[in-house]
Amino acid sequence: MAAVEELSPASGPVSTQPPEDEIDDDEDEDMDETLAERLWGLTEMFPDTVRTAADASVQCSVSLFKKFYRCVSQCYSN
Repeated sequence: MAAVEELSPASGPVSTQPPEDEIDDDEDEDMDETLAERLWGLTEMFPDTVRTAADASVQCSVSLFKKFYRCVSQCYSN
């Protein structure tokens, strides 16, 4: 285990990066999947009933937004 050194202005600059042999290359491994692949993988986490309910909720929200937008645009165009 590394010894703890006292930090003082007289001790000079301190390196905060780990030695080169301790740096992991895990950051590159995270980018192997595309966004579509990650989203498809998420579908496997939830039961079919949850996915169906979420789909119905989104479809209803989109439909209500379209109706609201159509109503507002008609009200302001007159």
